[in-house]
Amino acid sequence: MNRIQTEKSSKNSTRFGFVLVNYNGWDDTIECLESITLCDPKPEVVVVDNASVEDRSKEVLDRFPNIHWVTSRDNTGWSGGNNLGIRFFLDRDNCPDVIFLLNNDTMVASDILQVLSEALDQGYDVVGPVINEYSDPDVIQTQGTAFNRKDQSLNFFSVIPTPIDSEHITVTPVDIVNGCAVAIRREVFDRIGLIDERFFLICEESDFCLRAIEARFRCGVVHRSLVWHKHSVTFARAGKPIQRYYGVRNLWLLVRRHSGGPLRRNWLSSVVLYWRRAFYVYSHELDLRNTAGARAVCDGIADAILGRYGKWTERTTVFARIISLLLKAVWRIRGGRR
Repeated sequence: MNRIQTEKSSKNSTRFGFVLVNYNGWDDTIECLESITLCDPKPEVVVVDNASVEDRSKEVLDRFPNIHWVTSRDNTGWSGGNNLGIRFFLDRDNCPDVIFLLNNDTMVASDILQVLSEALDQGYDVVGPVINEYSDPDVIQTQGTAFNRKDQSLNFFSVIPTPIDSEHITVTPVDIVNGCAVAIRREVFDRIGLIDERFFLICEESDFCLRAIEARFRCGVVHRSLVWHKHSVTFARAGKPIQRYYGVRNLWLLVRRHSGGPLRRNWLSSVVLYWRRAFYVYSHELDLRNTAGARAVCDGIADAILGRYGKWTERTTVFARIISLLLKAVWRIRGGRR
């Protein structure tokens, strides 16, 4: 299967603005931009360099002279980097109708704008496609997601099946659209604001989508493979502890903000499930003898409870050590490695 569908699509009037955030991933960014050049119609693109160590901006701009460029002095994570790109478009008089947040470690189909435009026309405000594996293009990586539903199994995130439909533009309503490729109407930002930068990395698109739903916007996933993602490239560069830290810390903030109501578990049930999840991740890391990952889990729990968000400063507090002692004691009682 060819990753990039080259057949031409009919023109549509919806104007898209792409936001790509680059952090030390220049080769990925260039490959992604190459796929975007095949899109019909051509979108506007802004690349946000999120304080990369090496500056290759001249090379990229020489190769793609029609893109816009924003440079950040600090690494502000997925949330802050995308907000810079979003603000770039929103602050202009001719802001695009739809802002499309796209991970730089992806490739897109040439007809993606036509498909997403038709999906939005079905009454949706936030949409994305099924995401496939870059290294194995026929394998689905992510579909639609439900969050903390009362009627789901003991997980915070449950899959909403979105089988591929190559004949029709089929859209299924979801709670969360995967942040590696999400198209958002301008009106959504006008109503609910930008991405919450307290998350920095992980769960930030979940919070944004849930806020959009609470403001009576509709989120959906198109039953079509349009994006191929290099799975976990960011975390492969940064190391696993950072994933454990942000995953545990930010889940607490997400649960705190989006529990209760007719669909979701109440606050008490959500807190119990959170601690079960945190302990499972901690135990998993210890069973693998990954002490750095286990320590990051404790740091994440401690910072979440203390309300310390934003970029991780990678320090272990006294509170985190206490949490580690308690979790390790329970882990040993339950038969963990001695």
